[in-house]
Amino acid sequence: MLQFIHLTDCHLLDQNTKSLLDINTYESLSKVIQDITQKKLKYDFLLITGDISQDGSKESYELFSSLIKTLNKPIYCLPGNHDDPSLLKNIFKQSPNQAISVNQIQNHLLILLNSHIENLVSGKISTNQLDQLNNILKTNANRPVIIALHHQPININSPWMDNISLENGDELLTLLENFPMVKMILFGHIHQEINTNHQHIKIFGTPSTCYQFKPQSQTMLVDQLRPGYRNIKLLDDGTIKTELCRINE
Repeated sequence: MLQFIHLTDCHLLDQNTKSLLDINTYESLSKVIQDITQKKLKYDFLLITGDISQDGSKESYELFSSLIKTLNKPIYCLPGNHDDPSLLKNIFKQSPNQAISVNQIQNHLLILLNSHIENLVSGKISTNQLDQLNNILKTNANRPVIIALHHQPININSPWMDNISLENGDELLTLLENFPMVKMILFGHIHQEINTNHQHIKIFGTPSTCYQFKPQSQTMLVDQLRPGYRNIKLLDDGTIKTELCRINE
């Protein structure tokens, strides 16, 4: 069995005293980490799907690193639209930039994609990355595969958010349809929960560690739901179990 924690959209700033949309994002992430620790969850690694930083500053990544490393678990990160992919990769070597990041964990493959487009809020997976992904999947037909990226590859029935999604989401999904060993896609960006399917693939969006967005809204509206994260278990028989966790205060 493989177990991991999915965190996303921390939006840290260059100082731990600064706030965004009336939330101190550093304190909010700290509470999420405290919640994981207090619940004594069993997990093999942490996956963080982008927008770790709000301002792309070196200081924000150093603050993130100082917090997340207290959990003393392997950490896999990838960039979001607010991130600086090069700075993030300097701190977390497995973070993808020009190339995809392929990580073997037990008998699984965790594949990290970079959907960041410079100066844009929407995302895209480059042709180079798609070619790399296709080649990797062709040569790993017997390994269960987890795909992670920042931008959602599907519509979530929230018009303003769907306008800033993964621009070539259909292309990514069409590629993955050919590979039955792809078990799930995980992403951030939407600051809310999504749990759905595309053919044989489970698709999960996870709440932010700071502020949340109201589902199915025409424009950006902040929800009152608490920050959260996802606890995921992949059982040996192929079953996927997830638990959505939110901090209490």
